[in-house]
Amino acid sequence: PLLGTEFAAVRVTAAALAALAVAFVMGGLVKPVRRGLPLFGDTPAPPRTTPERLRKAAQSGLGEMVDHTAPWILVGLIVAAIASPVLQGSWITALPSGVDVLVFAAVGLPLYICASASTPLVAVLVAAGVSPGAGLALLLTGPATNVATIGILTRMHGKRFAWLFSVSMIAAAVILGLTVNLLWPGLPATQPALAREEQGSWWQVVSVIVVTLLYAASVLRLGVRGFLSELQLSSATS
Repeated sequence: PLLGTEFAAVRVTAAALAALAVAFVMGGLVKPVRRGLPLFGDTPAPPRTTPERLRKAAQSGLGEMVDHTAPWILVGLIVAAIASPVLQGSWITALPSGVDVLVFAAVGLPLYICASASTPLVAVLVAAGVSPGAGLALLLTGPATNVATIGILTRMHGKRFAWLFSVSMIAAAVILGLTVNLLWPGLPATQPALAREEQGSWWQVVSVIVVTLLYAASVLRLGVRGFLSELQLSSATS
């Protein structure tokens, strides 16, 4: 609903291509770890019954998933709402196509921008005049390359590996962003109008009510401090 069907399809495809490309580049730098075989006498856990699986699925999808994504989605919507009037006529929307891809790919390096939060922000940027390739570059590098990720990779695989990963990810984002601008220059035209006001359908109203109840349940379950702590936890463990 924020980026449009075509932009969403391009984003998913580009994310898959970037992941595969970086994995092939970095895979040769990681030494394989020999895993031990299961000890004799270990018995696998008994298979779950269908009601248990459904209960576990509901707990994961309507509980844990909401707890992890709800704070970021709310933050993204708030930031996008603030940025929308600020970006109108801003110099950042007047950068030449190609240059803005490099700028936004680099912006994602030091920052942690959760994928859930970056979607409404990029929607506002593209609506304000930023090229789709630049928005795509931010969508790719924001969640993947940040100071927290570099720190964890440095501890696990060394400084060289961490920085090569960052360079590879940014290079992939820039190449894909430039490709999108070259092949689909009219992609922003497929984005739904963000400023339109219309009466929502009954299905949309019901969906908003359900999401509101799920978010409220998450706040009651975790408490306000626990709910907001997900923002810090995601940054530290990404």
